[in-house]
Amino acid sequence: MAGVPDPLRPVSVVMDQETPWAVLPGDPDLVAQAALNQYIQNLSRTGLSETAQGVWLQAGPSFLASNQGTTPLPAAS
Repeated sequence: MAGVPDPLRPVSVVMDQETPWAVLPGDPDLVAQAALNQYIQNLSRTGLSETAQGVWLQAGPSFLASNQGTTPLPAAS
């Protein structure tokens, strides 16, 4: 295609192959969930609602912890 850059550069394709497209929540990692709960409680002490804080933590395809992680919420920025 004349004058149109190639939308699929090799680097992009390699990165996409390593990105997990779907992660099914299982049991949370207890240490990660405890750390997230502490973080959410600290936010709550500043006046922010715990239910308005959506957090999903994963490492690769592995689910770690969640707070409202499957609830659609407005973006932070």
